[in-house]
Amino acid sequence: MSIGRETRPRRRRSRQVRVWLLAGVLAAATVPGVDGSDHQVDLALVLGIDCSFSVDEFEFELQMRGTAEALMSPQVLSAIAEGPNRRIAVTVVQWSSSRSQEVVAPWTVIAGEDAAARLAAAIMATPRRSNDKTTSISSYIEYGTRAITRAGPPALRAAIDVASDGLNNNGIPVELARDRALAAGITINGLAILDGTWWLADYFRDHVTGGPGSFVLTVETYDSFTEAIRRKLEREIRGAGVS
Repeated sequence: MSIGRETRPRRRRSRQVRVWLLAGVLAAATVPGVDGSDHQVDLALVLGIDCSFSVDEFEFELQMRGTAEALMSPQVLSAIAEGPNRRIAVTVVQWSSSRSQEVVAPWTVIAGEDAAARLAAAIMATPRRSNDKTTSISSYIEYGTRAITRAGPPALRAAIDVASDGLNNNGIPVELARDRALAAGITINGLAILDGTWWLADYFRDHVTGGPGSFVLTVETYDSFTEAIRRKLEREIRGAGVS
């Protein structure tokens, strides 16, 4: 059941306390980049944080906290440990318009709880860096495609995670960006935050997502983001055929 907006101020304070407590414990940790070795990862994943104008500060906070907590969840860590290489690589990007894609964390190999915790701390310690009025899903996908093909580690699979409450209204047509990513062997998965736009999931399926095992999850509002991104990550890590 979704939490009403009237409860947000109290929830926000409690969330901030948890965020800063965890960030304080982990603040001394340095987020590692890809180690430069030939070790293959099971998944190279680009995680995006929608910072377009429709996303207010509370919704931005929910995305950042939800992504950090999902990466540290037992379900996600278990999914990583059960892969053939028992490791994935993740980069996190804030995005909005065609001219605004900002790296929150560079490629980071996660092979256990310690690395996940360091990445989570880096995510939670990063302020909002993007806030343009338009929504360029296409530019974010193109940015993610370059991140994977030019700088990503050797990987069995590659995916771009698109979580948004809006349509592509800036930059090149999103179908063109999608097709370029698919041609590079990259899967695009979606999390449609409906927020009253009941047909957004269909838009994602028809225009945004694609590739082997691609899928679209939905939530009604950002209040459900944490659980949704956890389920999305687990499904992406385990691969095609996981419901």
